[in-house]
Amino acid sequence: MPFFPNATNRDLVTGGTALLLLSNLAFAAALAPAPRLLLVAGAVLVGGLALRSAPPRPGGTLCQGVDWKALGLCSALATALLVLGGGGHLLYANWDWLWRDAVLADLSRQSFPPRYEWGGQLYILRAPTGMYMLPALAGRLGGLAVAHAALLVQNALFLTLILYGLAALAGLRRALFLAIFVTFSGLDIVGQYLMAAERGQDLAALALPSQIESWSPYFQYSSHVTQLFWVPNHCLPGWWFALLAWLCARREISLGLVGASCVASLIWSPLAMAGALPVLVCLLVLRFRETVRDPANWGYAVAAIGFLPVLLYLTDDAGTVPGRFLVRERFFAPVYGQFVLLELASGIVVLACRRHLRPEMRPLGLVAGIVLLLLPFYSLGVGNDLAMRGSIVPLALLAIAFALVVTAVLSRTVAAAAAAVVAPLGAATPAFEIGRALAFPRYRASDCSLLSVWASLDGQGYMGNYLARPDGLSRGLFGDAPGGTPPAVAERRACWPDYPFDPGLHVWNTSNARLRDPGLRSSLP
Repeated sequence: MPFFPNATNRDLVTGGTALLLLSNLAFAAALAPAPRLLLVAGAVLVGGLALRSAPPRPGGTLCQGVDWKALGLCSALATALLVLGGGGHLLYANWDWLWRDAVLADLSRQSFPPRYEWGGQLYILRAPTGMYMLPALAGRLGGLAVAHAALLVQNALFLTLILYGLAALAGLRRALFLAIFVTFSGLDIVGQYLMAAERGQDLAALALPSQIESWSPYFQYSSHVTQLFWVPNHCLPGWWFALLAWLCARREISLGLVGASCVASLIWSPLAMAGALPVLVCLLVLRFRETVRDPANWGYAVAAIGFLPVLLYLTDDAGTVPGRFLVRERFFAPVYGQFVLLELASGIVVLACRRHLRPEMRPLGLVAGIVLLLLPFYSLGVGNDLAMRGSIVPLALLAIAFALVVTAVLSRTVAAAAAAVVAPLGAATPAFEIGRALAFPRYRASDCSLLSVWASLDGQGYMGNYLARPDGLSRGLFGDAPGGTPPAVAERRACWPDYPFDPGLHVWNTSNARLRDPGLRSSLP
């Protein structure tokens, strides 16, 4: 018997929005009085408007009662996926968790923002910390193990709401729809063999890397399982936005709520929300008159101003992050053409079968395709994070469109055959991810600071993705003396005594067979 028998799907959307707002309120607690008041006012106003607004479309999906059985199944799927991805360190956790564990550890034991001393200079943590804020509060009360457990619970709850919302909107063949959405990927396995053939390698003896998405040297559109296993802090708010955009296109929620959720997600992933902006513009163009006539949307617009402190924090001292136009490079045209053909093969299927796509998804699928075609033109970040993270929202919308088309054309021979080729080939990428999670032993979460992890894994250059000098904007946001705990320093100690191989190894470019070699264990502490 459910605890809330009268709950509707609208309540679940409100719950997801509340989770984002609570992360912002936890961040606001560390701010100076003026920016704290501004952020709290913005979050409270968004929450109040979300609670008071009724679904614009009576009789729609949000007005229906919660399907508790479906919600329970989605919860089980969400928890299983996150555990496979390393959540709680119950199974092997991917290499990126070496850094994420450090961020969670620092937030759990230091005053916010955590401070670091390196080379005689003081720095503060400047990174999207939204995913960690609430679990870090739990960690301050119960220790680092409690923080990791809280992080798994929080992310499982968020993913449950996303999967359930998508399934509710999909209608018939919900299980097939979710299977296609979760395993959505480009044809990375084909890309690996094409690159090997260009190098003259023996294809029969080819040892594929642990992460087969690394076939293109300049850009990557990550599969959904890869996003969830490696970057849940970017993936979850991106998928949530895609769900809200679909609801808005169906006229079940206001555009103001979608925009407010986008702003509230900045503390989780500003790059994912950068990819969401064209979708917001598309929805505004489609619903301009009703949007400007609804007073609640103006309230959401005013509330968005309150999140300015988050934006200032994320952009503080960000000029150290490298960026350049790849379209000017000589290699661009052939590499881009091959990349688009393989990564957007599902988009070709959607385009060919567009008459079977639901009308509300057609403009969203179109703008998603345009964004995905344009993102490779510019590189931002050491590993071109703009392509990997800015693509999350448009890829999620493309996955929704592809899943809708596949479930609609099962009885049509030609279209079904095309989908039957693209979907299984794309599923090879998540299969590699899940295989790695099951092939290697779990290891304990490290309590090393971010600076210690950096010294152990890299130790070169400036951590522009994570650190900022505590002057200028930071002083205005946090006061003259941000943080009350001593700054962390780089320690040379055993951060991962039971990690299965050398933590400094770039595992994504190494085959799983090679990773099993005992010689890859590190001799360093």
